[in-house]
Amino acid sequence: MKNVLGKLFAQYPSLNYVGLALWLGWSAVAFSRAFEFYDFISASNVFGLFTFIQIGSIVVFLLAAVLPEQVSSRLLSPSALFASAGVATLCIVSTIALFELADEGAIGSSSYAAIYAIASILTGASLVPLFLKCIVPFCSQAPKRATLRFAQTLFQSGLYYFLVVGSPRIFSLVLFCLTPLLIVILQIPTRSSTAKPSAKSTSQFNRPFIGLFVAMTIYAIAMRIFEPYVASVLPRDSSMFVSSFSICLLLIVTIALVCAVVTVKGAFPFGRIYHLAIALLLVTVLSPSVFNSSPVMLSILCLAIVHFLTMLYRCILAYIVFQSGMNPMKLFGFGMAAISLGSLIGNVAGALLIRVASELELLYLLSFAMVFLCIIAAFLIFPESKMKALLLPVDEPALDALENKERPVKWWMEAAERAARQGRLSEREKEVFFLLVRGKSTQQIADKLFLSPYTVKAHTRNIYAKLDIHSKKEATALVE
Repeated sequence: MKNVLGKLFAQYPSLNYVGLALWLGWSAVAFSRAFEFYDFISASNVFGLFTFIQIGSIVVFLLAAVLPEQVSSRLLSPSALFASAGVATLCIVSTIALFELADEGAIGSSSYAAIYAIASILTGASLVPLFLKCIVPFCSQAPKRATLRFAQTLFQSGLYYFLVVGSPRIFSLVLFCLTPLLIVILQIPTRSSTAKPSAKSTSQFNRPFIGLFVAMTIYAIAMRIFEPYVASVLPRDSSMFVSSFSICLLLIVTIALVCAVVTVKGAFPFGRIYHLAIALLLVTVLSPSVFNSSPVMLSILCLAIVHFLTMLYRCILAYIVFQSGMNPMKLFGFGMAAISLGSLIGNVAGALLIRVASELELLYLLSFAMVFLCIIAAFLIFPESKMKALLLPVDEPALDALENKERPVKWWMEAAERAARQGRLSEREKEVFFLLVRGKSTQQIADKLFLSPYTVKAHTRNIYAKLDIHSKKEATALVE
């Protein structure tokens, strides 16, 4: 059993990537209206679920941005993560049960609204620490590698999405409700890897940062403002097709991004990809009034561009953390709060405009207003010059060469630490174990630690018993 756990722990940070994939997949399922329990949920309920979850997310993201050290030490501890996952699971189950009770008329409208709002806000707030815990390893990787890892999580989240929406109802509900707990379980091997803020983590953001956050908010508004309109005119039986096709389209675009990352030599042009994505957003915004696209096609484009731009923003934030040494809690806190705030404003504004304008007027008003705001954001608030000021070139080949040079010692030390922690070795036993697996003899260990050979042999027997091994060869295999 210990050997199995050791092999499992050795997969870090691969398990961490799966954790983020589950988080992304859960979000895609929750807001897609493709899940089977949405059969008795109206579009207004989905709108409310999204709105309240965003409110809870904004509060905790801002808390992480303002108090990054406290959040890292308290909200990201193993016990706090399990508590967050438990709260999220309980709230998800309560929300689903509440929908069923309301559908049967077994609960009053006022009680329904209050419980629904509180449960949704708590769900959003409790899911944020899980995201922050998953995102930290991405910030320690070079930009290209981090982008490839983000693409990997998107593919895994797509698999999770199709698994949930395509499975029998009971299995889907259980998997959907237990996903927060699964995310935390995947973080168990990382319990000792708390993000440590650097000296720059307390510095104030300058103008390029503020421009980035404002632009992110504006683009999020543009991405989400059509969703209430689409939800109001989209046939219910088209939800599954729209959601599934948009996920497939997103994966195709992600494959293109991966090919670009792999083939481009030198620094990857994030600025060009960023502005290309903004151009796609403008085409999507103009599609209702200029191209007369159908609600189904508009919904597919909206969902695909939302997921892709959000992934691109996460890549940019991880890039900035990597090269600047900022605390990831602070930067991702402000960045994700900006995206959540823009999504919230866009969703609410879209719902309000549906009620006060006719269909044709609404389309023209939203399309051209959003195009105007996006152009201002792209050329005035956060132009390419500010993008270059934030994303300084990184010599990734040199970094890879340095990492490959240091990897054997670093990897060996991490493997030895994992094995010692797994076996719960004492401090003296750890010292003996580290020398033992480096090939030192009993006499050499005794001379090094100023112990008698008999004491070293006693420690060695205890080490073998705790690690469930029987020879020095098996001990060495634990760190190879």
